[in-house]
Amino acid sequence: MPDLFAVACHFDDISVTDAYTGAAAFQGQFSSFNESAPDGTVAKKRTLSVRPGTAIPARRVIGFLGETWIVGDGNVDGIYDAAIRQAHWMKKVTTSAELLTPAQVCSGTVGYAMYVSKDYLKDTVNGVTDTEYDPFWDIYAGMTEAAPKGSYLKIGATLFRVRGSHIESAGFLLMQCDEIDSNNIVTLTVQTGAAFDPITDTFTGSSATVTGIRLEPSKFYKYTSQADAKYNSGDVSCLVGSTLKVGTTVLISGLRYRVMAVQPELDAFNLHLRVN
Repeated sequence: MPDLFAVACHFDDISVTDAYTGAAAFQGQFSSFNESAPDGTVAKKRTLSVRPGTAIPARRVIGFLGETWIVGDGNVDGIYDAAIRQAHWMKKVTTSAELLTPAQVCSGTVGYAMYVSKDYLKDTVNGVTDTEYDPFWDIYAGMTEAAPKGSYLKIGATLFRVRGSHIESAGFLLMQCDEIDSNNIVTLTVQTGAAFDPITDTFTGSSATVTGIRLEPSKFYKYTSQADAKYNSGDVSCLVGSTLKVGTTVLISGLRYRVMAVQPELDAFNLHLRVN
Protein backbone atom coordinates (compact mmCIF):
# COMPACT_ATOMS: atom_id res chain seq x y z
CA MET A 1 0.00 0.00 0.00
CA PRO A 2 1.46 3.40 -0.93
CA ASP A 3 2.29 5.95 1.73
CA LEU A 4 -0.77 8.23 1.45
CA PHE A 5 0.97 11.08 3.25
CA ALA A 6 3.85 11.01 0.78
CA VAL A 7 1.49 10.71 -2.18
CA ALA A 8 -0.58 13.69 -1.03
CA CYS A 9 2.49 15.83 -0.38
CA HIS A 10 3.86 14.98 -3.82
CA PHE A 11 1.32 17.40 -5.31
CA ASP A 12 2.31 20.36 -3.10
CA ASP A 13 3.71 22.12 -6.14
CA ILE A 14 2.51 25.73 -5.72
CA SER A 15 4.79 28.17 -3.89
CA VAL A 16 3.02 30.39 -1.36
CA THR A 17 4.30 33.65 0.16
CA ASP A 18 3.34 35.82 3.10
CA ALA A 19 1.38 38.61 1.37
CA TYR A 20 2.54 41.24 3.86
CA THR A 21 6.26 40.48 3.93
CA GLY A 22 6.78 38.70 0.60
CA ALA A 23 8.71 35.94 2.39
CA ALA A 24 8.36 32.34 1.19
CA ALA A 25 5.85 30.51 3.42
CA PHE A 26 5.16 26.94 2.22
CA GLN A 27 4.18 24.71 -0.71
CA GLY A 28 0.52 23.78 -1.10
CA GLN A 29 -2.39 22.73 -3.27
CA PHE A 30 -5.54 24.62 -4.16
CA SER A 31 -8.97 23.59 -5.38
CA SER A 32 -11.83 25.71 -6.73
CA PHE A 33 -15.60 25.41 -6.50
CA ASN A 34 -18.61 27.57 -7.28
CA GLU A 35 -20.85 28.83 -4.47
CA SER A 36 -24.37 30.05 -5.19
CA ALA A 37 -25.79 33.04 -3.30
CA PRO A 38 -29.48 33.53 -2.41
CA ASP A 39 -29.79 36.21 -5.10
CA GLY A 40 -28.79 33.71 -7.80
CA THR A 41 -25.25 34.94 -8.33
CA VAL A 42 -22.35 32.49 -8.34
CA ALA A 43 -18.96 33.20 -6.77
CA LYS A 44 -15.80 31.20 -7.29
CA LYS A 45 -14.31 29.95 -4.02
CA ARG A 46 -11.02 28.26 -3.17
CA THR A 47 -9.71 25.94 -0.49
CA LEU A 48 -6.09 25.48 0.54
CA SER A 49 -4.63 22.02 1.23
CA VAL A 50 -1.28 21.64 3.05
CA ARG A 51 0.53 19.03 5.08
CA PRO A 52 -0.62 18.90 8.74
CA GLY A 53 1.17 21.31 11.03
CA THR A 54 1.99 23.80 8.26
CA ALA A 55 2.39 27.27 9.79
CA ILE A 56 0.11 29.88 8.22
CA PRO A 57 1.60 33.43 8.16
CA ALA A 58 0.75 35.38 11.30
CA ARG A 59 -1.68 37.81 9.64
CA ARG A 60 -3.38 34.99 7.67
CA VAL A 61 -2.96 36.49 4.18
CA ILE A 62 -1.04 34.66 1.44
CA GLY A 63 -0.05 35.23 -2.15
CA PHE A 64 0.29 32.75 -4.99
CA LEU A 65 0.06 32.82 -8.77
CA GLY A 66 -0.39 36.60 -8.72
CA GLU A 67 -3.43 36.54 -6.40
CA THR A 68 -3.91 37.42 -2.72
CA TRP A 69 -6.13 35.41 -0.35
CA ILE A 70 -7.18 35.48 3.30
CA VAL A 71 -6.79 32.09 4.99
CA GLY A 72 -9.51 30.88 7.33
CA ASP A 73 -9.65 28.12 9.91
CA GLY A 74 -8.21 24.68 9.17
CA ASN A 75 -9.53 21.12 9.42
CA VAL A 76 -7.36 18.01 9.48
CA ASP A 77 -8.21 15.07 7.20
CA GLY A 78 -6.79 11.64 7.87
CA ILE A 79 -7.14 7.87 7.64
CA TYR A 80 -6.59 5.16 10.25
CA ASP A 81 -5.98 7.84 12.89
CA ALA A 82 -3.13 9.30 10.84
CA ALA A 83 -3.27 12.97 9.75
CA ILE A 84 -2.83 13.23 5.97
CA ARG A 85 -3.85 16.77 4.97
CA GLN A 86 -4.93 20.08 6.49
CA ALA A 87 -7.59 22.08 4.62
CA HIS A 88 -8.43 25.78 4.98
CA TRP A 89 -11.25 27.95 3.66
CA MET A 90 -10.09 31.07 1.83
CA LYS A 91 -11.53 34.44 0.78
CA LYS A 92 -10.05 36.41 -2.08
CA VAL A 93 -8.69 39.82 -1.16
CA THR A 94 -10.61 42.52 -3.02
CA THR A 95 -8.75 45.58 -1.76
CA SER A 96 -6.45 47.01 0.87
CA ALA A 97 -7.66 49.17 3.74
CA GLU A 98 -6.51 51.28 6.65
CA LEU A 99 -7.88 50.58 10.13
CA LEU A 100 -8.23 53.82 12.10
CA THR A 101 -9.50 55.02 15.44
CA PRO A 102 -11.97 57.94 15.44
CA ALA A 103 -9.24 60.34 16.58
CA GLN A 104 -6.99 59.19 13.72
CA VAL A 105 -9.78 59.92 11.23
CA CYS A 106 -10.23 63.40 12.69
CA SER A 107 -6.51 64.16 12.66
CA GLY A 108 -5.83 62.69 9.21
CA THR A 109 -3.32 60.19 10.62
CA VAL A 110 -2.35 57.16 8.51
CA GLY A 111 -3.91 53.98 9.89
CA TYR A 112 -2.97 50.31 10.21
CA ALA A 113 -2.70 48.73 6.74
CA MET A 114 -4.54 45.47 6.12
CA TYR A 115 -5.86 43.31 3.28
CA VAL A 116 -9.63 42.80 3.26
CA SER A 117 -12.43 41.17 1.30
CA LYS A 118 -15.40 43.53 0.89
CA ASP A 119 -18.90 42.13 0.27
CA TYR A 120 -21.95 44.32 -0.26
CA LEU A 121 -24.70 43.26 2.13
CA LYS A 122 -27.71 45.55 1.75
CA ASP A 123 -29.07 49.07 1.71
CA THR A 124 -30.69 50.33 4.88
CA VAL A 125 -33.18 53.18 4.81
CA ASN A 126 -32.62 56.06 7.19
CA GLY A 127 -36.20 57.04 7.89
CA VAL A 128 -35.34 59.53 10.60
CA THR A 129 -33.75 62.37 8.64
CA ASP A 130 -34.27 61.40 4.99
CA THR A 131 -35.36 58.58 2.68
CA GLU A 132 -31.99 57.86 1.13
CA TYR A 133 -30.47 54.38 1.28
CA ASP A 134 -27.35 53.86 3.36
CA PRO A 135 -25.03 51.07 2.12
CA PHE A 136 -24.12 48.36 4.65
CA TRP A 137 -21.12 46.06 4.10
CA ASP A 138 -19.56 42.85 5.37
CA ILE A 139 -15.77 43.27 5.33
CA TYR A 140 -13.49 40.31 6.11
CA ALA A 141 -9.89 40.14 7.32
CA GLY A 142 -7.59 37.56 8.89
CA MET A 143 -8.71 36.09 12.20
CA THR A 144 -5.68 37.48 14.03
CA GLU A 145 -6.72 41.08 13.29
CA ALA A 146 -8.92 43.14 15.63
CA ALA A 147 -11.38 45.93 14.84
CA PRO A 148 -13.32 47.19 17.87
CA LYS A 149 -16.80 48.64 17.55
CA GLY A 150 -16.55 52.31 16.64
CA SER A 151 -13.29 52.00 14.71
CA TYR A 152 -13.09 52.91 11.02
CA LEU A 153 -11.87 51.36 7.79
CA LYS A 154 -10.67 53.62 5.01
CA ILE A 155 -10.80 52.06 1.55
CA GLY A 156 -9.63 54.49 -1.08
CA ALA A 157 -11.37 57.74 -0.18
CA THR A 158 -14.37 56.02 1.45
CA LEU A 159 -14.84 55.56 5.20
CA PHE A 160 -16.67 52.68 6.85
CA ARG A 161 -17.65 52.65 10.53
CA VAL A 162 -17.37 49.26 12.23
CA ARG A 163 -20.73 48.56 13.84
CA GLY A 164 -19.48 45.25 15.26
CA SER A 165 -16.95 42.48 14.60
CA HIS A 166 -16.46 38.82 15.45
CA ILE A 167 -14.65 35.69 14.26
CA GLU A 168 -17.17 33.80 12.15
CA SER A 169 -17.40 30.03 11.79
CA ALA A 170 -15.00 29.68 8.85
CA GLY A 171 -12.26 31.50 10.76
CA PHE A 172 -12.36 35.02 9.31
CA LEU A 173 -12.72 38.32 11.14
CA LEU A 174 -16.10 39.68 10.01
CA MET A 175 -16.57 43.44 10.36
CA GLN A 176 -20.10 44.73 9.80
CA CYS A 177 -19.76 48.29 8.57
CA ASP A 178 -21.84 51.35 7.70
CA GLU A 179 -20.57 53.38 4.76
CA ILE A 180 -19.97 56.99 5.76
CA ASP A 181 -20.84 59.74 3.27
CA SER A 182 -17.89 61.96 2.35
CA ASN A 183 -19.84 65.07 3.41
CA ASN A 184 -20.01 63.70 6.96
CA ILE A 185 -16.38 64.72 7.54
CA VAL A 186 -16.99 68.25 8.78
CA THR A 187 -15.15 71.23 10.19
CA LEU A 188 -16.37 72.54 13.54
CA THR A 189 -15.65 76.10 14.57
CA VAL A 190 -15.56 76.08 18.35
CA GLN A 191 -16.42 79.36 20.05
CA THR A 192 -14.34 79.78 23.22
CA GLY A 193 -14.73 82.62 25.69
CA ALA A 194 -17.14 84.25 23.27
CA ALA A 195 -20.16 86.50 23.72
CA PHE A 196 -23.01 86.55 21.21
CA ASP A 197 -24.19 89.88 19.80
CA PRO A 198 -27.82 89.45 18.64
CA ILE A 199 -27.72 92.71 16.68
CA THR A 200 -24.88 91.64 14.40
CA ASP A 201 -25.61 87.90 14.79
CA THR A 202 -21.93 87.30 15.52
CA PHE A 203 -19.70 86.12 18.34
CA THR A 204 -16.89 88.15 19.79
CA GLY A 205 -13.99 86.29 21.28
CA SER A 206 -11.66 83.52 20.22
CA SER A 207 -12.45 80.44 18.16
CA ALA A 208 -10.70 77.27 17.01
CA THR A 209 -11.44 74.76 14.26
CA VAL A 210 -11.42 70.98 14.61
CA THR A 211 -12.32 68.15 12.25
CA GLY A 212 -15.19 65.87 13.20
CA ILE A 213 -17.26 62.94 11.94
CA ARG A 214 -20.97 63.75 11.78
CA LEU A 215 -23.17 60.70 12.39
CA GLU A 216 -26.89 60.11 12.40
CA PRO A 217 -28.33 59.81 15.92
CA SER A 218 -30.55 56.95 14.74
CA LYS A 219 -27.41 54.84 14.30
CA PHE A 220 -25.22 56.29 17.00
CA TYR A 221 -26.49 57.13 20.44
CA LYS A 222 -26.07 55.92 23.99
CA TYR A 223 -27.84 56.89 27.18
CA THR A 224 -25.99 56.31 30.42
CA SER A 225 -28.57 57.78 32.78
CA GLN A 226 -31.99 59.42 32.91
CA ALA A 227 -30.20 62.75 33.27
CA ASP A 228 -28.74 62.53 29.76
CA ALA A 229 -30.21 64.86 27.17
CA LYS A 230 -32.58 63.04 24.80
CA TYR A 231 -32.23 63.44 21.05
CA ASN A 232 -34.74 65.73 19.35
CA SER A 233 -35.48 66.12 15.65
CA GLY A 234 -32.58 68.02 14.07
CA ASP A 235 -30.02 66.93 16.67
CA VAL A 236 -26.78 65.40 15.40
CA SER A 237 -23.89 63.36 16.80
CA CYS A 238 -20.35 64.42 15.98
CA LEU A 239 -17.11 62.67 16.93
CA VAL A 240 -14.10 64.86 17.67
CA GLY A 241 -10.60 64.11 18.87
CA SER A 242 -10.73 66.33 21.97
CA THR A 243 -13.48 66.88 24.47
CA LEU A 244 -15.63 70.01 24.75
CA LYS A 245 -17.65 71.34 27.66
CA VAL A 246 -21.42 70.98 27.74
CA GLY A 247 -22.91 74.32 26.68
CA THR A 248 -20.12 75.14 24.22
CA THR A 249 -21.26 76.67 20.93
CA VAL A 250 -19.97 75.25 17.65
CA LEU A 251 -20.59 76.14 14.01
CA ILE A 252 -20.95 73.47 11.30
CA SER A 253 -21.64 74.53 7.70
CA GLY A 254 -23.09 77.83 8.87
CA LEU A 255 -25.42 76.30 11.48
CA ARG A 256 -24.90 77.08 15.16
CA TYR A 257 -25.14 74.16 17.60
CA ARG A 258 -24.99 73.82 21.35
CA VAL A 259 -23.20 70.88 22.98
CA MET A 260 -25.86 69.05 25.00
CA ALA A 261 -23.77 66.08 26.20
CA VAL A 262 -20.31 64.56 25.75
CA GLN A 263 -19.50 60.84 25.89
CA PRO A 264 -16.19 59.02 25.26
CA GLU A 265 -15.93 56.80 22.17
CA LEU A 266 -12.64 54.85 21.96
CA ASP A 267 -9.99 57.62 21.71
CA ALA A 268 -12.48 60.34 20.71
CA PHE A 269 -15.57 62.05 22.11
CA ASN A 270 -19.16 61.95 20.89
CA LEU A 271 -20.84 65.34 20.98
CA HIS A 272 -24.61 65.51 21.16
CA LEU A 273 -25.37 68.73 19.27
CA ARG A 274 -28.60 70.71 19.04
CA VAL A 275 -29.33 73.70 16.83
CA ASN A 276 -28.91 76.77 18.99
